[in-house]
Amino acid sequence: SGGIALSQGGLGAAETAVKVGVGADDQTAVQTALIQAAPGSTVCLGSGTFHFNTELSIDVDGVTLRGAAP
Repeated sequence: SGGIALSQGGLGAAETAVKVGVGADDQTAVQTALIQAAPGSTVCLGSGTFHFNTELSIDVDGVTLRGAAP
């Protein structure tokens, strides 16, 4: 599976969550979520192990990166 999904459930009215699951290209999926993140949004990483071959970057203020609970 994997990929990116947009959700507003369970967050404040102005908050948006982008959910990213483990997939074939974790690097691209997570970096895309960070690029598309709006100020004040949350990028949620699903459970599992994400594989990256280089660093990730973000140029937006107030973004929260959250991992799934164990």
